[in-house]
Amino acid sequence: MAKPRSKSKPKLKSKSKSKSLKSKPAKAAKPAKAAKPGEPASFAGFAKDAMGFWHELASEMNRDWFTANKALYEAQWVQPMQALLDDVGRRLAPVYRPLVLGAPKVMRIHRDVRFSKDKAPYKTHIGAVITVAGK
Repeated sequence: MAKPRSKSKPKLKSKSKSKSLKSKPAKAAKPAKAAKPGEPASFAGFAKDAMGFWHELASEMNRDWFTANKALYEAQWVQPMQALLDDVGRRLAPVYRPLVLGAPKVMRIHRDVRFSKDKAPYKTHIGAVITVAGK
């Protein structure tokens, strides 16, 4: 008759005499520092109702509607995204030394529809990039 197997896993023996690997509680995030005069504003987040812009754009998809709402797009999406990119770029710069990061850029909202089956003139999302300078 076969011996019943134990459901518990065997403990692995460690050669080092280090303390147990119990996880430490996570530290609270530091609050964002206020921007100094002449520095770009720090990222404060996107507006809670900002997603409504994309839903309306997806249903409208015409130049007249976008022209009338372009200021809203700039205020709710482009400016906060630029602030986010500036913060991220500033924090990434020391990690990528000796390389120099290029200026962060928000992608355009207009789609290239020349070779696309979907002829919608605008993107329904926002994109951005931080590149290495000179590339």
